[in-house]
Amino acid sequence: AGIDLTFYRPVPDYAVFLTVCNPDPVSLRDAGVVTDRLREIGKEHIRLICNRFDIGYIRSGIYRNIDEMIDLAGRQLLGIVPEDKKLLIAGATGKPVQNGRAYRAFARIADRLFGKSVPLPRVKKI
Repeated sequence: AGIDLTFYRPVPDYAVFLTVCNPDPVSLRDAGVVTDRLREIGKEHIRLICNRFDIGYIRSGIYRNIDEMIDLAGRQLLGIVPEDKKLLIAGATGKPVQNGRAYRAFARIADRLFGKSVPLPRVKKI
């Protein structure tokens, strides 16, 4: 949120900006700030990716549902990537993740970016 977003002014209006944040309230509010700043410079195609999602955020009552998280960020959801230790290991070893929940989440996000209609799985399955 502290970045000078005027750097993005020359980016074509049809470009899609991906705001990636964690599901905690502070991160989601910061994503909302970035969204607002991008809108101020005329960028409208902004989508949200929620990273490191854990169903505990909903079970513990921090959020009632996914919609509440989306409302806090103020942007259309492109996808939710679950917390997955395989990603941590992949980052540390440089080996790609080739299966698992996070892999499937990235595949759904990629499909949506290419225009496919892919429903969001039920929260318990994310």
